[in-house]
Order: sequence, then C-alpha cells, then structure tokens
Amino acid sequence: MSDPGIDLSAIRLPAPNPPTQPDEQTQQEQQDLDRTHRRALIRGTEQDIDERKKYANRVFWLICFWLAAVFLLLIAEGLGSILRFNLGERVTLAVIGSTTINVLGIFYIVAHYLFPNR
Repeated sequence: MSDPGIDLSAIRLPAPNPPTQPDEQTQQEQQDLDRTHRRALIRGTEQDIDERKKYANRVFWLICFWLAAVFLLLIAEGLGSILRFNLGERVTLAVIGSTTINVLGIFYIVAHYLFPNR
C-alpha cells in the first residue's frame, strides 16, 4: 500500500560512522601543520634572541655614558676652583646615590629580561 503523494526514494539512510583513524591525507596535513608550527616557534625564538642582544647592547652603552657623565661631573666638582664649577654637597651625594640606584635597577631589569625564569 503506497500513497501516491509520498516519495519514499527521498528518504536517505543514516551516514555511516566516521573512521576512528585519520586517513593518509589528514595525517599529511597534520604533519605539515606541526612542521609549520615548529618553524614559527623557532623563528620567534631567534627573533627574541636578536632583540635581546640589540637591547642589551643599547642598555650597556646607556649605562656607560651615564656613568661617564657622572664621572665627568665629579671631576668637574673636584676641579671646581679651576673650572669655577661648584655643586653643593647634597647635590653631589644625590647624583652619586641616584646614579647608583638607577644603574643597579636597569641592570636588574635587563638581567631578568635576558634570562627569564622558565
């Protein structure tokens, strides 16, 4: 008994269960993706190393110039009677103290940036 208004051929069977193991093309795509990911990690690490070298060099020269400027300031203070240069005792102590703290602080920051705890 079939109803002339119903088309039974339009009814589809349920799809079979998907395979539990990836096929060869899927495995190849996964390997390519893993390889690309590893290359990106290596490139990122190389870039980090290059940037760290660059900024460590810049900070090194900044500290060298900073200390040289303080040294010249102290030489000028020592030759104050000849150069007609005179800083007060408090100013001299402040320059020496602040420079020491700043240099140690910059060194600490750069050292932790170059050698992070991983």
